[in-house]
Amino acid sequence: MPGAAPAVAVSGLPERVVLRMLGTVDADVLAARLAQAGVADVALSPLAFGTARTRVGFYHDEDRAAAEALAALLADPEGAVPPLRDYGALVPRPPRGTIDLWIAG
Repeated sequence: MPGAAPAVAVSGLPERVVLRMLGTVDADVLAARLAQAGVADVALSPLAFGTARTRVGFYHDEDRAAAEALAALLADPEGAVPPLRDYGALVPRPPRGTIDLWIAG
C-alpha cells in the first residue's frame, strides 16, 4: 500500500481519483485517506488482475500537475513516488480532473 496520506488537506490534488486495484481489502482505508487530504471524489474500480507497480495515470495535459501532487502524497518512507503514466492517447478519455491510481498487488 502506498504511503499514508496526511489528515490535512493538500493543495493541487485532483478532483477525482479512480482507485484501480486487485480486490478491495484496503480500498476503504485508502479512499478515506485521499478524502481527508482533499480529493473530492474517490471511485473504486476493482481489477481482475494484479499490477506489479503502483502508478498514477492522467489523461489530459492539464491534469499532469494534479497527478504529480497525488504521486508526491503517496511517497514511501524513503521518498520514492509512484511513476506517472500519460494515458492521453486513449479514447475515450474521462473528463478533465480524473486521475487513475493503480495499486500494486
